Amino acid sequence: MKKYIDELIKERKEKDYSLQFDINSPFNRDTAVTFKPLNYYNPNPDSFFKSKLIVYDVKDTVAIIGTKGETRPAVLIGYLELKQKSKSTR
Repeated sequence: MKKYIDELIKERKEKDYSLQFDINSPFNRDTAVTFKPLNYYNPNPDSFFKSKLIVYDVKDTVAIIGTKGETRPAVLIGYLELKQKSKSTR
C-alpha cells in the first residue's frame, strides 16, 4: 500500500507540473488564467475500491454534454461493479 500511495503522490506532483509548465497546457494558452495546484483528497486505503467492467452485449450511443456545453455522442459500453471490502455497489 505504501508503494501505491508514494506513486500516487508522485503522479499528482507530475500532473501539477505538467498543467503549469507544459506547452500544451490550457494554462499556457490563456494568459488570463493563473494555475493553482490541484486540491486532492489524502490517500485513504479504506476508500479504495476494486472494480470490474461489465460490458453490455448491445452497445448504445448516448448524448453527453461537454465542458463547454456542447452535445456529443458517446458509446455506452457497460457499467462498473465496485467492491469495497465486503460491500458491493453498482
